[in-house]
Amino acid sequence: LFPSGAYPGGTPSSQKPAANASSEGALSYQWYACANEGKSSSVKIAGANESAFTIPTDLTAGKYYYFLRVTVDGMASIDTDVAVVTVE
Repeated sequence: LFPSGAYPGGTPSSQKPAANASSEGALSYQWYACANEGKSSSVKIAGANESAFTIPTDLTAGKYYYFLRVTVDGMASIDTDVAVVTVE
């Protein structure tokens, strides 16, 4: 994920995280919204289960925090860093 304000190769509403994995297992994805960069009060985003997530365009002014959890074969998982979206 890219830090706040950095959007190489795309727009703030269509970023894809970069990750490398070595496994023959099936990967599943789930995006979460949270209260801060420490992932407090994390909540699954309904229907956001692809490797890319489109940030809603109707957000009001403020900071929004998102991260992706990638799971292999329904067992082992890893979280990305939190992406901070600032709406002014």
